[in-house]
Amino acid sequence: MFTTPIYHFQKTQARIELDGDKVICVLPEVYHGNPIDHKGSLVTYDWGYDIADFIKKCSGMESEIIEFNNCKKNYRHGLEADFLEVVVSRKV
Repeated sequence: MFTTPIYHFQKTQARIELDGDKVICVLPEVYHGNPIDHKGSLVTYDWGYDIADFIKKCSGMESEIIEFNNCKKNYRHGLEADFLEVVVSRKV
């Protein structure tokens, strides 16, 4: 079970490529906040709704994407943001 930003209307897109130990940025660098590194964390993928297919291909696990809608009920529980999806993966 995990969360990650999922872009609804695009397929997953790699932002980097690896050449041995070298990271090559194929798209402009984007960093997310990281509480243990002031530089942040390099974003390696922009995940689309095909993330479940990616997980299945790489691990054999079935995945479900659970969405929490932006609504008054969820706002009362502190769920007011973009990217409110939770990915739940199970080994079959």
